Amino acid sequence: MPETDPQDPSHARLLIVDGHGSHTTDEFITKCFLSNVYLLFLPAHTSHVTQPLDLGCFSSLKAAYRRLVGNFLALTDETRLGKAKFLEFYAKAHKIAFCKSNIQSGWKATGLYPKSRLKVLSNRWVITQRASTPPSQTPGDISTPTKSQDVAKILKSEAKSPHTRRVFWKVGMALDKRNTELALKDREITSLRARLEQLQRPKRRKVRQDPNERFVSVAEIALQRNQILEQRTIRRDNCIVIAEEEEEESEEEPPRRRSTRVKQPVKRYLDQYLDSEEDDE
Repeated sequence: MPETDPQDPSHARLLIVDGHGSHTTDEFITKCFLSNVYLLFLPAHTSHVTQPLDLGCFSSLKAAYRRLVGNFLALTDETRLGKAKFLEFYAKAHKIAFCKSNIQSGWKATGLYPKSRLKVLSNRWVITQRASTPPSQTPGDISTPTKSQDVAKILKSEAKSPHTRRVFWKVGMALDKRNTELALKDREITSLRARLEQLQRPKRRKVRQDPNERFVSVAEIALQRNQILEQRTIRRDNCIVIAEEEEEESEEEPPRRRSTRVKQPVKRYLDQYLDSEEDDE
């Protein structure tokens, strides 16, 4: 942006962006590199914590826009909002939200400026809730019996009449029978799952791409620059040769118009950058 141009052209600028695909293209990175602009990429999936606009301006923009629309609908008793009114209310809300105090509060809330790691680490979206520990059981508590041994322990603390013993014995036998059936079912399920895995086609391993491979390197930019310089040298030599041939032909034949343009596919931003360097020289 023109407003960010430094007074000294040798001073660099810092541009903070997220990981959107348009920010990782070779064309965009090359233009920033040649314009002396440093790129700072925010970590992935953290824009709700580290994005100054999300924490400082967008919420104020939504609140101001809703307030303006609500007042308009309450006064006019209309149910639809036209495009003209939308642009009018959005422009007013933009002036209200994007003020100096809101922008500075967004940078402060993210901890980017002034620098504060606690702003990010203490955010409620970053801190995970600790799992509550279950209450410890006292030795006197009685848990639900799951096998005949548990029933026998309960029987020792209860009455020892023949009827009570017989009831507890039947309960213990029923629990053991159920546990045996469950164990057989679990073994059958395990064998079926193993068989199913054998019949299914093996899944391909996910290839993890290095994030740095998405960015164009300085060596590639220098290589493209050298290629453009070589192409310009060849084009200049061709123009000189063509000019000499035209001079020889002009002595023998009447002059005729001949094109000396040579088309070379080069990158737009590198071409502009090299043109500016030649003008400075």
